[in-house]
Amino acid sequence: MKFIWGFVLASTLLFAQSIPNFKLTELNQKPAWLHQITKENELTIVSLVTLTCPYCLKEMKDYTRLSQKFGIKKVGFVALFLDNNPRMIQALIARDKITYPVLIAGSDMSKYFGIRGVPFTFILDSNNIIIEKIPGYVPIESMDEYITHYLNK
Repeated sequence: MKFIWGFVLASTLLFAQSIPNFKLTELNQKPAWLHQITKENELTIVSLVTLTCPYCLKEMKDYTRLSQKFGIKKVGFVALFLDNNPRMIQALIARDKITYPVLIAGSDMSKYFGIRGVPFTFILDSNNIIIEKIPGYVPIESMDEYITHYLNK
């Protein structure tokens, strides 16, 4: 296991990439900027999701639980929808009691990174450097391990 984390750390340092300050849209149609949301966090978990993806919806519920656990440690969570349907997204937030920021990213972010499937998660450090890119659904236990690892390094 130490070898794997060492490899992850080494590859992250070699290929460190800053995430641009993407213009996003709040559900009330007001503009927002990604770096405004991430600026107070030691780590930020950014998840690209869609309304039609069952794994995205499960992951959002899991991240609500993790945001309650890690909120005091300045770990932020953000869901960025590739869909542009604020009414349906608001209904989902209310139904599933999502407690962290949810915004509309549109397809720009997925095109920028060449993402073809969702969910897709980025872990950002306090300088908005991508320290982890995770395609697909991340079980809550695994994300808990990622967060704990990066907080303790």
